[in-house]
Formats: sequence, structure tokens, C-alpha cells
Amino acid sequence: YAAFLVAYQQGRSFMWKYVLEVEQIWISEFEQPLGAPSGPPATVDASGVYTRDFENVVVTFNTKTNKGNFAWK
Repeated sequence: YAAFLVAYQQGRSFMWKYVLEVEQIWISEFEQPLGAPSGPPATVDASGVYTRDFENVVVTFNTKTNKGNFAWK
């Protein structure tokens, strides 16, 4: 989800796998209000970490560890 959000643009959708039961893919971050992005898609630093700021959260995605993080404001 974090990897999607760092590049999100209006009108895009997200799904990482097809399943019949929503409970199999639901994560708690879906229940939090992101708010509007504060600017264009993410910036990336020299270590390969993408960062994007939204009204209610700062989302990061580390391309070396393939892990995302949500820092809620």
C-alpha cells in the first residue's frame, strides 16, 4: 500500500491480489483518513527511500527492504 501511495495520482486504483474475501487483504491503514497529497508524487533519497506527505500521514517506502511505513500526524 505504501509503494502505491508514494506514486498515487487522482483516479488510480489499488489491489495487490485477487481474493474472494475482503478480510484476507484488509489492513488497518485502509481505515485511516489519508487526506489530500501535499504535492506531487514522492521524493527519493540516496538510500532508495521514497517519501510522500499527505494531510494526515507521511508515507515512506524503502526499496532496499521492500517495506513501507505510515507516520500518522
